[in-house]
Amino acid sequence: MNWLRSLLPRTRPVWVLALSTLARSTGNGVVVAVIVLYLTRSVGIDATRVGLGLTVAAVVGMVASIPAGHATDVIGARNTAIASVVLHGATICCYAFVEGFVGLLIAAGLVAVAESASNASRGALVALAVPQKERVRTRAYLRSVTNVGFSVGALLGGLALATTPGRATRWRSSAPASCSSSPDWPSSPWTARRPFPARRTPRPGRC
Repeated sequence: MNWLRSLLPRTRPVWVLALSTLARSTGNGVVVAVIVLYLTRSVGIDATRVGLGLTVAAVVGMVASIPAGHATDVIGARNTAIASVVLHGATICCYAFVEGFVGLLIAAGLVAVAESASNASRGALVALAVPQKERVRTRAYLRSVTNVGFSVGALLGGLALATTPGRATRWRSSAPASCSSSPDWPSSPWTARRPFPARRTPRPGRC
């Protein structure tokens, strides 16, 4: 069982970050699985416009990453993480109220901005909560957790589409799962307030 233990986080801050990452990526996986079918079949938006709207939102999110990083420096990773993750969960639920192309642009744009801010603050949280020598391993571990969460979320979204009768009901059944990104906000203040001692500076003449 040693190999199984090696797959688990070594410290409590990494446990918290891993669980929160799993919750968020699972919710995102649900959205990825159902969003296009929902917008085209339930809302009635043309597939070309859906692709255009999601592309515009992706560009908005990429541009928003710059001020999001600046906001993290100004107000702190903790505050940015709490605000962005709560906003991310709320904006994903806005998809359920989209009625046209303009609504899609607004909802998808807000989701992209919130996700960019969340990603920026999450990187800062890792730097605050994890010692320097463990950061590369932690980031790689969290990336693996993200992949697992997306896979599980996509499976849940597919099951919701396949087993729930009625197109509108299908989305409503999967929306709570997609909003599961919001429960990871408690990890933000917990990890951000975990200070680590500064590294000792070696004395002159000693290695």
